[in-house]
This record gives sequence, structure tokens and C-alpha cells, in this order.
Amino acid sequence: MIQPVNHRHWELRTENYVTSIVPAASIGYHVLMFAILGTLLVRILEGMFAVGLFGSTLVLLITFVEDAETLFGREETHHS
Repeated sequence: MIQPVNHRHWELRTENYVTSIVPAASIGYHVLMFAILGTLLVRILEGMFAVGLFGSTLVLLITFVEDAETLFGREETHHS
């Protein structure tokens, strides 16, 4: 008879022994791989965010300077 007992993940306790459905080592390995993969993906997204933020800031500064030149009458005139 199977009794509900708190054991490590994926184990069943029977009357005489503990049966492991999936070896605990393989569960630990997969959890570790998901943690490493998740951390790597988060770092990549952080880098993409930083590059995007820098680019947006650069565009805002250039636009601000061009608009200020237009407002104060220092607009470039191109004569051919």
C-alpha cells in the first residue's frame, strides 16, 4: 500500500522501501541546467536593454540639439 509521506521529490514510500520514480540526481541536473540557462538568458536581455537605452538616449540628445538650433534660428541653409 502506498502511504503519503513527505520525501524528496518524485519518491513514493511503500511498506518496506522507498521507490524513486526518477533518480534524484537527474532532477538536480535538470534544475541546475534550467537555472544556468535562465541566468544566461536574463543576462542577454539585460545587455539588449542597456544597448537600447543607450541608443534611445543618443537619439534624444541629437534630436534635442537639432530642435534647439531650429528654435534659436541657427538652422543650416543649403544653397546649391
